[in-house]
Amino acid sequence: MEFKFGKEPTHEDSQPQPADKGRQTSLLVLLLVLVGGFGYLYFFTGMIRPQEQPPAPPPPPQVVKQPLPARDAAPPAAAQKTPAAPAGGPSASAVPPGKPQQPAVVGTAATPVAKSQQDTKPAAAKPVPAPQKAVETAKPAAQPPKTEQSKPLVAKSETKPAVAKPEPKPAAIQPARPAVAEKKPVAKSAGPWTVVVGYYVVEETLAADMAKVKKAGLNPVMTSGPKRPVTMHRLYVGEFGSRAEGQQVLGKIKQLGGSGFLVQRGEFYDLFAGSYAVLGGAEAEQQRLAAAGFKASIRKLQVPLVSRKLTAGTFTERKVAEAAVKKLKEASVGTPVLE
Repeated sequence: MEFKFGKEPTHEDSQPQPADKGRQTSLLVLLLVLVGGFGYLYFFTGMIRPQEQPPAPPPPPQVVKQPLPARDAAPPAAAQKTPAAPAGGPSASAVPPGKPQQPAVVGTAATPVAKSQQDTKPAAAKPVPAPQKAVETAKPAAQPPKTEQSKPLVAKSETKPAVAKPEPKPAAIQPARPAVAEKKPVAKSAGPWTVVVGYYVVEETLAADMAKVKKAGLNPVMTSGPKRPVTMHRLYVGEFGSRAEGQQVLGKIKQLGGSGFLVQRGEFYDLFAGSYAVLGGAEAEQQRLAAAGFKASIRKLQVPLVSRKLTAGTFTERKVAEAAVKKLKEASVGTPVLE
């Protein structure tokens, strides 16, 4: 048995009908028209796609270069006028090509717009060197007045520190110190005055001057004074290896009525038979020791000794003290001074 579920497609059924073909072609044509119209509106008009406006030429280089000649006095007026003419030229030439380019886009593609922008940029940049030349030509004319004006300004600035150097503060402090120092002697003039005859180390000289002060009618007073370096004449006997040996010889000298002392010098001890401020006294003792069998040599040494201060009275009035000094000088007593 044969079962048939459906009819097999025949050649007649597979061919489309003429009415269907006409509809398909009309739809295709309509679709092409729509696509073409949309493409026209998109590419050749600005209704669908936003228009690209050409950027305006940058004016900053012109604005920056204009203030440079403003430092001069007269030349800046001419320098500003010269760049003003070329500055207006490029701005006017740059704006018109931008405005008519918008309707020109309808008949051309987007690439010419970029070309027109590139053309406008060099057109705006070309006049820039012109103001530079004008400024450069104006600068040498403006330089001489700058140097002339700067010189007096420097002279003024130099005079100001010259006036500021003498400060009144240190000038006021410096005289104040000597003023204080001057007050001290004024205070002493009101106080008592002491007549100092001199400072003595030799007892014989001190005793002689004390007698002269009494003869002059003044009252001599002796007090201790400061240490003073004095040239002394010492009788050197010899050196010993130990203190005991030196003490034995020193004892023999004292038995003869002399005096002496030991001075340690390293491991040795030096024996001196006396120390005299006057050379005559040292020579007399040297001869006496030589007669007793002791050989001694005279050595000069600087020795700090405590001095004796001799005064001739204290007075409340300066005139009386000066009169006492005058008397002592007439009697040739020491070197009297007032304190």
